[in-house]
Amino acid sequence: MSDRELWWKICIVAGLITLGFVCVYPLDQTIKLGIDLRGGYSLLYEIDDTGMELAERRDLSQRVMNILKERVDPNGVLNLVWRPVGTNRLEIQMPRPPQKVAEARDAYVAAQEKLIATIIRRGDVSVALTRSGEARDSALASLVRNVPSRPALFDKLKSAYDALQVAQQGDDDAALEASERAYDDAFASVMATNLPVSRFETALESDPRKPFRKEELEKLRNEHADVADLMNQAIAAYDEWNKLRGAGGTLDDPADLQRLLRGAGVLEFRLLAEQDPADPTRYDSYIQNLSKRGPRRGPGDEYAWFPIENPAYFYRHLLDGKAFESEFENIKRQYGIAERYGDKYYILATTAENKTLTQEREAGRSWQLQNAMPTRDEQGRPAVSFVLDEAGGNRFFDLTSKNRGKQLCIFLDGQAVSSANINSAIRTRGIIQGNFSTQEVSFLCQKLNAGSLPRKLKEPPISVRGIGPSLGMANRQAGQTAAVYGIIAVAVFMFCYYWYSGSVAVFAMLLNLLLTGAVVATLNATMTLPAIAGLVLGIGMAVDANVLINERIREELARGQTTRMAIKFGYERAFSAIFDSNLTTILTCGILYMLGSEEIKGFGLTLGWSVVINLLTAVYVTRIFFDYMSTPRLPSEVVKYPWMLGAALAMVGGAAWGLGKWLIDPAAQATSVSMFFGRMLMTFLPALALVFVILVVMRIIHQSVQKGGVNRIPMLHLVPLLKVDWFSLRRVFYAISLVTTIGGLAIFYARDNKDLYDIEFLGGVAAQIDLKQPGSLTERDVEARLKLAGDEMRSMADKLEAAQVAEAPPEFVMTAPGIPSERLANMVRAQMTDFIPPGGIRFLADENDRVYVRFHENAKFPGDVAPSLESIKTQLRAAAQRVRNAATQIADAQVQAILGIGGATASGIGSFEIVTRETSRELVVDAILSKLQDDLDIQQSLEFTLRKDMTRGEATYFPVTSDDLGAVIGDESVTERVPTQLGGVAIVAEDISPPQTIAALEKRLRDMRLQPGQAEFGWRQQDIYGLTAAGSEGDATTYSRVAVLVSDENYAFEEGGDNNAWRSDLAEPEVQLVRTAMERQTSLGKVTQFAPQVAADAKTSAFLALLISWAIIVAYLGFRFGNVTWGVAALVALVHDAIVALGFVAGSYLLAGYLMIEAFRIDLAIVAALLTVIGYSVNDTIVVFDRIRENRGKLKDVTPQLMNDSINQTLSRTMLTALSTMLTILIMYIWGGRGIHGFNYAMLVGIITGTYSSIFVASPIMVWLNRRFAKPA
Repeated sequence: MSDRELWWKICIVAGLITLGFVCVYPLDQTIKLGIDLRGGYSLLYEIDDTGMELAERRDLSQRVMNILKERVDPNGVLNLVWRPVGTNRLEIQMPRPPQKVAEARDAYVAAQEKLIATIIRRGDVSVALTRSGEARDSALASLVRNVPSRPALFDKLKSAYDALQVAQQGDDDAALEASERAYDDAFASVMATNLPVSRFETALESDPRKPFRKEELEKLRNEHADVADLMNQAIAAYDEWNKLRGAGGTLDDPADLQRLLRGAGVLEFRLLAEQDPADPTRYDSYIQNLSKRGPRRGPGDEYAWFPIENPAYFYRHLLDGKAFESEFENIKRQYGIAERYGDKYYILATTAENKTLTQEREAGRSWQLQNAMPTRDEQGRPAVSFVLDEAGGNRFFDLTSKNRGKQLCIFLDGQAVSSANINSAIRTRGIIQGNFSTQEVSFLCQKLNAGSLPRKLKEPPISVRGIGPSLGMANRQAGQTAAVYGIIAVAVFMFCYYWYSGSVAVFAMLLNLLLTGAVVATLNATMTLPAIAGLVLGIGMAVDANVLINERIREELARGQTTRMAIKFGYERAFSAIFDSNLTTILTCGILYMLGSEEIKGFGLTLGWSVVINLLTAVYVTRIFFDYMSTPRLPSEVVKYPWMLGAALAMVGGAAWGLGKWLIDPAAQATSVSMFFGRMLMTFLPALALVFVILVVMRIIHQSVQKGGVNRIPMLHLVPLLKVDWFSLRRVFYAISLVTTIGGLAIFYARDNKDLYDIEFLGGVAAQIDLKQPGSLTERDVEARLKLAGDEMRSMADKLEAAQVAEAPPEFVMTAPGIPSERLANMVRAQMTDFIPPGGIRFLADENDRVYVRFHENAKFPGDVAPSLESIKTQLRAAAQRVRNAATQIADAQVQAILGIGGATASGIGSFEIVTRETSRELVVDAILSKLQDDLDIQQSLEFTLRKDMTRGEATYFPVTSDDLGAVIGDESVTERVPTQLGGVAIVAEDISPPQTIAALEKRLRDMRLQPGQAEFGWRQQDIYGLTAAGSEGDATTYSRVAVLVSDENYAFEEGGDNNAWRSDLAEPEVQLVRTAMERQTSLGKVTQFAPQVAADAKTSAFLALLISWAIIVAYLGFRFGNVTWGVAALVALVHDAIVALGFVAGSYLLAGYLMIEAFRIDLAIVAALLTVIGYSVNDTIVVFDRIRENRGKLKDVTPQLMNDSINQTLSRTMLTALSTMLTILIMYIWGGRGIHGFNYAMLVGIITGTYSSIFVASPIMVWLNRRFAKPA
């Protein structure tokens, strides 16, 4: 290589550093942490494919995933990880939001509450006006709320109010009318000081890259200058929260995700508002209100504005975005009445019950689209055929028969998708026809099916794995500690042994780490605890390449080569072994990535990419450093050209970044491509400076040790060149191997499967419980409680056999006195889940504890029996036996105190793991909570009933038509006055168990208002009144009965008026919110569930992974060394290593309690360790084999002496690599945390046995096989 070429190679190194840095900075936003590091859940759903043709099933999981992603998280702010598994399963990973996101959310809530505090309610003002004298002045003064313009407006309002009172006493109608008009105007002026939250919220949530957001917020600041500062605080807090939650997610519990999944894909039909030639101004008020207050519906409105999902498709105007925007004014009346508000388009549609087909909120009254598919109409044009179920068909016939000739719009999750003209009455089967293209028909079918596919997710999930935030933080801290300690240990080892040439290797190792992180960030891969282990292990194994190179350079120097020639020959002769050993590791990682779980994929990804990048950093980058150090005289270009290039790039980058900072909106700067490239170009210069500093320092040190004309690269040489006859010792080592492998197999098969395998391979549930008070319970206490839970379940099983069943078409009603309805529902689901469609089971937690079950239309119980009263009772008897079996498993569950990081405190044990073979997560969690709930650190689900308004069809809400709360809810014992909530809704929760404080209930409701799907209600003001005291908690009173009152002046109840908007937009959503908030229960610290079919799949995948890896290695070695006997010899060593490692894992219970060893069980992490051991062992074997091949040259035979010489020559490298890798694994074993403890134990054993087998097993067998069977190579 010409010395003049060094300059651009140095630039490449600086470029790699630059690229790696900009990809991973800032680390907390670019690297996506897995659920084991941050807390979260993984839910594996089975998709109901009953009745589907083979062609429909082929990509079912992919289609369901795409639809759910679009419906549940279209903008990616929840940070969910979606993964199709086969054709009929879907895995969804849900991380918990990190602390920063929670803090940013709390900051936004605080800023939001300050703004809300400035808003006054009409009822507050009205009540204040009715007072007199100082009382009235004081009441109005309290309503100023830091809005300086209000006092003057209150004075005008008082005068207008007093004048109205006088006028009402007189007989002058004209004066009365004028006084009423003046009073209304004065009142309107006061209320106009309120910030219009709908407009503010719409602007706040708009795309920051588009001008509407900036313009609308500026307009609101000008219109409401009194609260402009508070608005700025809320905007800044929202922007920060929005930025962080994009990387961190916002869901707190799997129940929140399951709620979103159940609520996704809500299909509805509504009639559109259409131009009326007889009354062309009919809808002008709606259009004006849209521009003034946004799309929010007003009091008494019969129509509402709905967003159009894809305006270009809706108007069948498939032009580019800008062309469509320019054409919109000409086509916006083509289908109904549409307008633009902000950066969205809206269509006006009816909300009247008799002109819509909507999903009823009350359970059991819903309908469903069964299928939609492409077809042709009578004229042969593309059209859409659809099928409704019977309930939907009856309602659709009523709608279409009464509205022929009108425009019917299809809505999905509240967004307009498409519209069509009603030509005839339609019942269960119909055709949507129009001037559709084939592409448009396909798109519409996809959208319609989005209303049915999500409900094909079978409940409950067949696998749930969860890790609480505290355990996630403990794992993350442990992983980070292990990674840092591992890097430091390897760096110190390399520097001490190889001196400054070891420092070059350390630089290459750190660059490897940086670039691997950049790959993980760029691929949007998930960084899990096993992935960190892969990263650290990759660094440890990457040292092997540097050791090989340095040892080869040492050999060349010992032969008398000059420094430059020793470096040249050292790299050339080390490359073959480096390439072969790295490639076999990459192949193993590929198998892990193909067959592993999401966490194991992370391990395979980081280790695999680390090894790939190692070929660049260890072979290419370090060579540049050695060439720079050893060049006698550097050409001027080597220094001059890189700095010229760096300065030029810095200027260009600075200009691009500065222009972006000046021209681009601050909220959009984080996603600006030009600013990203500007930052990257500017980073090149400091990266170049860093490279040159290291190069110059290394060159000075290197030249300082070149004395007396002797070529030197100083290194320690602690392992001398031995002359041991290893081949003659083969029988001794064969005996040792035979004893260890037979002993390992004996221990493996002697251990009971339930103790040997984790639930990933057996099926079952493992739950971690975290105590409120560490030390309050011992292992024996927990075991005793579980036995009591088992006894209770046996008692319930007896009651379940006597359960009553009644028909309530299309459902069956089940009751079992003595079994709470929620637990009864879970028992029924555990037995009959295959016969119940998603959403087909519901329960009422009332005095009757009823469970309602709807079966598949063509469901058949075993014996080809259709559901009937008698056959269901038979199934309930089977369910009772299932519960008895579950009771036995739960009573015999293994309980183990968690002693690792996060498990124990100074006060005692704080966490326990409960492992049971019962596969129903619900039955296990119900049993645990029934006896341990009061001792656990979780938010409990509350038992309660909602008071019904018997005068309004048993509705669970009351319109606030009086300021007497007792009169509102029909209870004379209640005396609270609620004048400020007139027109709102009252919801009464009774029999709350356990009783709650008002503050606790307020927090539940506030947290729920911030959840996805509920945030639109976040600005509503609520009041909670305690009605029946039940005790105290500290200084606060607890209540078993409360009333929640919520009002919204846009949806005020009017006696005798049309209150559809009040009911659908205020009362029903608030009831659902209260119900969800009170039923919401945070999950246990960690829950892992594997159904039997998932466990069987895991076993199969693990076995396949081992077989495939062995087969690939044998084939590759046979190819590389020219004879399959080399591969067979390596395979024998690999099988030996796997058996010994498995034996030590199986026998770990004999050593439990010593040297941090636990009674490890075989899980997917252990399988990953075994596969990695295979890669490591074959790595060692290849190095020895490669030296044998090199030493053999053109000889026809592999002799024992050739083997001995090769082993003796590579022993230094073998020992050093084993030592450095063992050092990193040992550090991870000690500090890496409980999550990878078993993995590190298996790895530690595997490295020892892998090093042993490469010398004492593989090599002698290879010599024997070659001499006995092989043809000369």
